[in-house]
Amino acid sequence: MDETSITCLEAEDMIVAHFCETNGGIEYAMPIIRNAFSKAGANFADPTPQGLEQVVVHLLANIESFKGHEFADKQARFYKKIIRRIK
Repeated sequence: MDETSITCLEAEDMIVAHFCETNGGIEYAMPIIRNAFSKAGANFADPTPQGLEQVVVHLLANIESFKGHEFADKQARFYKKIIRRIK
């Protein structure tokens, strides 16, 4: 993965796109994503690094319940790398 700096919105786009790609497509995944933002108290239109971290916690809980701990761990590492790039 590229290690250049990104904005919070770019990070959000990457996380959302990846979650949709690996979890049934946009029609299935977007309600889960919206729910994760709601539970995290994060603003989808104006995300913060802290808000995205909390969203990821909720997304990972969903992933783990359907795809198992090993898959969720792999996704956690991927999402954390994205969030660390935010400047």
